[in-house]
Amino acid sequence: MGTDDTQAPAGQQGKDAGPACYSSKSHVHMKHLSQGQFAALKSAERKMLTRVLLLNVLLMFVNYIDRTNLSFAAVQLNRDIGLDHQTYGLGAGLFFCAYASMQVPANMLMAKIGGPIWLGTIGMLWGITAACFASLRSVPQFLALRFLLGVFEAGALPGMWSYLTHFYSRQRITIPLGYLMGSLIVSQALGAPIAAGLMSLDNKGGLRGWQWLFLVEGVLACIVAFAWFFMPRDIDAIRGLTDDERAALHASMSHAAKPSTDPVKALVAALKNPAVWIGGGGIKFFRDVGFYGLMYWLPLVIESMLDGSVAPQQRAIYSVLLTAVPFVCSAAAQFLTCWHSQRRNERRWHLASFWAFGVVCLALLPVSQMHHSAAGSFVLLTLGVVGVFGVEGISVSYYLALMGGEKGLGIAVINALGALGGFVGPYLIGALTQKSGNFYGAMWMLAAFLAVAAVNVAVVTEEWASKFSLKPGQSPTVRRASSARLPSTLFGDASMIAAVAAYMPEDEESDSDEQMDLELGAKPEVAAAAAAAAAVGPAAASTNTSAAAAP
Repeated sequence: MGTDDTQAPAGQQGKDAGPACYSSKSHVHMKHLSQGQFAALKSAERKMLTRVLLLNVLLMFVNYIDRTNLSFAAVQLNRDIGLDHQTYGLGAGLFFCAYASMQVPANMLMAKIGGPIWLGTIGMLWGITAACFASLRSVPQFLALRFLLGVFEAGALPGMWSYLTHFYSRQRITIPLGYLMGSLIVSQALGAPIAAGLMSLDNKGGLRGWQWLFLVEGVLACIVAFAWFFMPRDIDAIRGLTDDERAALHASMSHAAKPSTDPVKALVAALKNPAVWIGGGGIKFFRDVGFYGLMYWLPLVIESMLDGSVAPQQRAIYSVLLTAVPFVCSAAAQFLTCWHSQRRNERRWHLASFWAFGVVCLALLPVSQMHHSAAGSFVLLTLGVVGVFGVEGISVSYYLALMGGEKGLGIAVINALGALGGFVGPYLIGALTQKSGNFYGAMWMLAAFLAVAAVNVAVVTEEWASKFSLKPGQSPTVRRASSARLPSTLFGDASMIAAVAAYMPEDEESDSDEQMDLELGAKPEVAAAAAAAAAVGPAAASTNTSAAAAP
């Protein structure tokens, strides 16, 4: 990374100053901190593992267990209440209709109420709703409860993402998000044997196995949600930090664009940012088609692979248990990729390459199934799941890096647009399998959607997105935009983004704007262009830096 000759602030020179903490071994861009501050920052982050991060991880764990335990229950539930593949796919996807529609209102409420109270409240509500699935008797009841669960879970995921941005800077958030999103994958890995154990209680106490599954996991969510009422709201509320550690956390956030305190203005700013629309509609939507398509149908896909090789009465438990294998592999990949991404301070190519790998595996899966190779099909399915699920923390870090001060509601908009893919994926798989009787076309469909997401990630750079995000101290009404700057190779959303950008006010770029772009993480070549142009004059500096930052 090189050295930094910048003088430490007064009072911090001497043994606490110097570039040692910015060596290539750390691979973090925190050059505005002294060596002593950086050591205090790392100490504070270790304490935050238990004081902040742990309950986020646990809430994410129970959130996804309650959201997706339907996929495990389906091997018994579908027969008990008469669900065919198309209706099951509709119910799985209906969750996301409510989920998408409530994303932005939920995060606006969170901005007013505060993360701990809001996340604790909705956690209790979705836990109660999840437990009510144990009372299912009919298809209409099934569809109604899936919709209601989506309403209550809508604020959870973007709420946790936004909550963590109050404690971690952009340069330090990838690994915490890796833990958070890793718990999503672990929930599926551990959820499989937990589900198998609960479903083995079939007919105990007069309840079917799937009823035990919904009841126990719903109560677990309520317990975790209650603990959230005691979580810190901001850095100053964290218990057990020294004054130096608290000061280091504040210093690490000093260059970050703070979330707007006015949710309406933040929403307007997010809606005016083309990077938000591209991140949600051009990337996350296509990725979520594959992500949730696999998540909700994986046990049933595996069950189809076991057809003829396992006795029918054992196939349900075997398919649920085998579902753990792809998710265990994905969890391991998740932590490795997040560590490597933060070490290299690179997100885009980590994300695009993994998704491309998943595309290849999913596209080859039907070919293996046609040749009746159960082992080969399972290996390809496992690798395909790793390609889709193995970079979750990086994907969230990438979305957040596309935004500035509007990220609190911007991430909700991105998640809302992406959640529509959560409806499309499960529903299309149900419709295709109902018509064809196999999963061949469904896997090719998932591969095609994921390929679009991978290409769009490769195209959209953080430097380009920084031209549209709110900088520290910038008013939401002051924005630079041009439809000519939009990446022309985006699939599906280019015309919509251009239309949005057409209504955005134009401003001339200034030297202070460019300097702020550099402080927020522009690449070395951008910094070099700005430094060289500065000697020529303000106009040239602006022109050269813009050229270097173009995607």
